[in-house]
Amino acid sequence: MRKTIHLLIACLILCIFHSNATAQELSKEATISLLIASPNPEQLVSSYGHSLLRVKDPKLDIDYVFNYGTFDRNLTGFETFMGIAFGKLKYEIWVIPFSEYYETTRKEHRKLVEYTLNFSPEEKNAIFQNLLSIVKNKNQQYVFDFFSQNCTTFVRDLISYNLGKQILLPPDLGQKNYRDINIKYTKNKLWYVLLVDLVSGINLDQKAPPYESLYEPEELGSAWSKSFIIEDDGGKKPLFSSTTTLINGKNLSTETKTPFIFSPLFFSLVLLVLVLSISIIEWKTGKYYRNFDIIIFGFIGSLGLLFYLFKFACPRWYFLIDWDMLWLHPFHLLAVFFLIKSLNKPLKIYHYVNAALLAFLIIGIFFLPQHFSPAITILIICLFFRSISFLLKPKLWLKTKEIQLKSV
Repeated sequence: MRKTIHLLIACLILCIFHSNATAQELSKEATISLLIASPNPEQLVSSYGHSLLRVKDPKLDIDYVFNYGTFDRNLTGFETFMGIAFGKLKYEIWVIPFSEYYETTRKEHRKLVEYTLNFSPEEKNAIFQNLLSIVKNKNQQYVFDFFSQNCTTFVRDLISYNLGKQILLPPDLGQKNYRDINIKYTKNKLWYVLLVDLVSGINLDQKAPPYESLYEPEELGSAWSKSFIIEDDGGKKPLFSSTTTLINGKNLSTETKTPFIFSPLFFSLVLLVLVLSISIIEWKTGKYYRNFDIIIFGFIGSLGLLFYLFKFACPRWYFLIDWDMLWLHPFHLLAVFFLIKSLNKPLKIYHYVNAALLAFLIIGIFFLPQHFSPAITILIICLFFRSISFLLKPKLWLKTKEIQLKSV
């Protein structure tokens, strides 16, 4: 019911706004500005900040923001992530009074910076009419894509394509890769970072081209602050005429970092200690803890099955190709089957293949064009150690085989 009321209010605002704005062109006193709201560390969906366009004209009594980032806030974090991953999360553009957005941002204690675009009256009207056309033609809904279709890329593209003049970007752009830009704003959310490391492939470690790198709000604001508009006569002027901090917000450095004992690295280290301890006990006692391997390879194999299903169900450019598929895969479940059935010969072949693949990854950490987090690296080492431990203890599995034959 609440959502329906909000939609009705938004539609009413759109009608009033459209009827007032189309009556005449913007006056010379009008301004069009880029609004950048800082990240909100308390909400994952707001971890990267937000971009909007503000249109203000005192003579026409206009002061509205065009918000490209409206979606169903009732969705859980998991539903939002899966909607983005499967390309089904729908965003909408809404026109709301600036005062309303200002108050919402103030209550969230987020920093809000206004960058006034250094446009001529003709350029302002061209952008403004394009915005009205989008609203009038009801092109309000789009499928969200983190790197190419979000609140920032729509603002970036609309200004760049409809200005009619070249925007000269700063020369230092294009030096960062997509992963570095992405993790910059979520580095304290360690489990989220691990999830991103797992589902993303080598393409995320490529350097983002200058224009395409401006897909996050603060990256766009920072770059455009150092950009220029190339005039028809060859001259240039700053893209922004002024920068104003409307809300100071809170210091993001106060964001609470995940405690180490609850971090992925801690759990992976615990597993490594356990693997080493079990292996040492096996060497000393001559006993093979088969159930231990059943648990480890069964768990990783089950995750690998979900991982593979996800990869092939979401064939986006930043998911494939992924070297993680050499260790996080469903074929570990074969090892579980061999262990349960005491099929030692095929189990030995499996461990030879698994050890070779994992050795390649461990060495490849230093040369493969993909980032491996410490937690993932330790998990790979754990699996590698269990395969090597089995292969270097032939007496154990031969003994197991003898026991099996005697029992028969």
